Parts: sequence; C-alpha cells; structure tokens
Amino acid sequence: MTKELVIFAILNLFTSTLSGAAGGGGGLVSTPFMVLLGLSPAQAIATAKFGGLGVSIGASSRFFSEKITDKRTVIIFSIMGAIGAVVGSLTLVHFRDQTDLLQNLMGVVILFVGVPLLYVRNAGLTTRQRPAWLKALGLPILAFSVFMQAALGAGSGSLQMVIFIACFGMTALAASATRRAMQLTVASISLAIFIISGLVDWKFGIVAFVTASIGGYLGAHIAIKRGNKFIINLFAIVSALLALQLLFGK
Repeated sequence: MTKELVIFAILNLFTSTLSGAAGGGGGLVSTPFMVLLGLSPAQAIATAKFGGLGVSIGASSRFFSEKITDKRTVIIFSIMGAIGAVVGSLTLVHFRDQTDLLQNLMGVVILFVGVPLLYVRNAGLTTRQRPAWLKALGLPILAFSVFMQAALGAGSGSLQMVIFIACFGMTALAASATRRAMQLTVASISLAIFIISGLVDWKFGIVAFVTASIGGYLGAHIAIKRGNKFIINLFAIVSALLALQLLFGK
C-alpha cells in the first residue's frame, strides 16, 4: 500500500497543478486511479473531495494574494454552491451505484456545449457586461452544476468555468479564481457529509489533500503568469479529455 500511495501522491500533485492552471479537471486521473486501486466509485468520488478542498485552498491563496478574487461575488456564489453541495452529496450517498447515465449526459454536455462556448466571440479574454436575465439564469444553473459535481465527482465542475464566463462575463482568470474560492465552501460541505457517511478512505484522502494544496498553488501561479488565453486553451483540452473519459472510460 505504501508504494501505491507514493504513486498516487506523484500523480495527484501533477493533476492538481494541471487543475489549478486550467480551472478544473483535477479528478480526470486521480479518481479513476483510486478505483483501480480498489476503492468503489462512490468511495473514490468522496475521497477525491480531500483533493478538491486542497487544490481550492492552494489556488485561492495565490489568487487572493494577487487580489483577483472578488469577495462579494464569491459570497453569493458560495451560497448557491452550498445548496447544490448538500443535495448532490446526499444524492451520491443514497444512489451511489446508479451514476452511469448522468455521467454520460455530463460528458455529452461538456464536449458539445461547454467546450465550444469557450470559443464564441473570444469569450473569457476580457470582462463583458451580461444582461440581468442571463445572470439570474446563471445562478440556478450554477447550483445545479454543483449538485452534479457533488454527486458525480470529476466532470461537472468543469461546467462552472463555462457558466462564469458565459453567464456572468468573467475573464478566464477571474472565473478560475471565483470557482476556487466557491469550492472552499462546496468541498468542505461535501466532505463533511461523506465523512459522516463513512465513504472516505483516510489514507488516500490525506495524501490527496497535501499534494493538491501544493499543486493548486503552483497551478494558480502558472495561470496568473500565462494569462486568459492560456487558461482557455488548457481548460478546453482538459475538459474534452474529461468528457471522453465520462463517455468511454468505464
């Protein structure tokens, strides 16, 4: 088991750095790898929340230090995210073996809707004004995406970046910073529910948290230095791979 944990630590450090830079996709490899090592899909999703919390702490600390994150905006999104996290986490607990259909649906949405939207009229490169109705529509969609993320793990979180850019007119960098700050609340709530339900594996969870905290900080640093276009392109690649995994990686 020690050898497996070392391999997992290296793998999770890499994927967390990628996630911190791209704004999402950290579970692309780490969650299936835990299943490969013997955890059930539900246990892997639950345990991966340690990594989600870690990368959010690491990335948010870097984004906050550069004053990229809007604290007032984060509070509003965190409230919506908290609702989605509670409902989604409880859904996983009760329907832990019935997620294949939802994963396929999420893969299709990311691949054929989410990724193409990133390249409509240079979205995410500059801050844009959005009509009030579109912002109002974005809030329940955001809550639903958090619900899907809590229930399914890797994949659904990628849609949050698209929602922040498309519905709220954020740049890719601001969207990444906002999502990471919001995830501090979302991951904490989901993790608490999963711990109470006995779904987490503590050995993998602790390793995931430590390595993801480091990777999240490094990834955010890379994103800040490289800028919005780099984030858009990297996020599109990661999201496409994630969608293909959801569709064909079973």
